[in-house]
Amino acid sequence: MLLFLSILSSKDRERFCVFTCFLQDREPSPVFPFNRNIFDHYDKLVKEYAECVQSGHFSPNTDYRSCFYHEFGHLYSNFHNIDNKSIVEELTKEYWGGHYTKKKADEMLYRRLSEYATEETRPKYQEVIAECFSEWYNSKNPRKFCEDYLRKVGAIQ
Repeated sequence: MLLFLSILSSKDRERFCVFTCFLQDREPSPVFPFNRNIFDHYDKLVKEYAECVQSGHFSPNTDYRSCFYHEFGHLYSNFHNIDNKSIVEELTKEYWGGHYTKKKADEMLYRRLSEYATEETRPKYQEVIAECFSEWYNSKNPRKFCEDYLRKVGAIQ
């Protein structure tokens, strides 16, 4: 089974490039765009991303290059129909003991990943897998939580 990743440059005003992935003989995943207003201004991107890391909004020890891995995490999740909510619930029980609560989950995500991982999404917890990809593939020292999460979703062995 072959996995293909397609990255296309864009000439429109809004998108810098778009990418998607697909398996041979299967429909492609949704297309994810990179916003031209952000990615056309390298110095601004580097500075603002570093500020977000410093504030805890994004995972520590990552840089602006994490944006690609983050979006690829969304592709992986969508492509493989990952139930991120059930993974977060499972890890909340493992890390905290007892039962799942949203408060416990948000605290775990904030401490072990990033503030951005706690963003409300539909379906729930879509930013968690994306932030795990971001940290795992861009940080020199990814944390155990990322490893645990990515193992549970089959992204690493």
